[in-house]
Amino acid sequence: MFITRFNIVPDMKIHTTIVIICSVTLSFCLQGCGGLSMKKADSIKAQDHQNHRIQPPSADHIAGLIVQGNSLADKANINEEGNSCPWFLKLENDPTRLLDPINLSEEFQQDDTPVWVIFSGMRRMNRCPEANPVWIQDMVLRNR
Repeated sequence: MFITRFNIVPDMKIHTTIVIICSVTLSFCLQGCGGLSMKKADSIKAQDHQNHRIQPPSADHIAGLIVQGNSLADKANINEEGNSCPWFLKLENDPTRLLDPINLSEEFQQDDTPVWVIFSGMRRMNRCPEANPVWIQDMVLRNR
């Protein structure tokens, strides 16, 4: 009875219209601002990608070099079946140590490819005598 006595319905239409207009305006504003921030984010990613080529992406990344197994031409790298590891990872801080990257991406399967790498050792038999198997957690191309 109280509601029918006061004419609230026209006021509700006005409030609903204002809410709709504000919502539409806000969504357009957010889309416009989002587009600008996406462009900025893309340029920041491109700059970060270039910086990774010079500096490590994180403190955990180590400088390394991907080397093709056959290019070493070492008889010590051939196992009993006559197979050699297809790719080796040589670390710059310990060039005498060879690692066997088990999950090396095709993107990095090029001889003499400088990389920043994070890896973990694996508890499994070696595929080749001179290299220890490792699992690549993260790898980024770098400049020499």
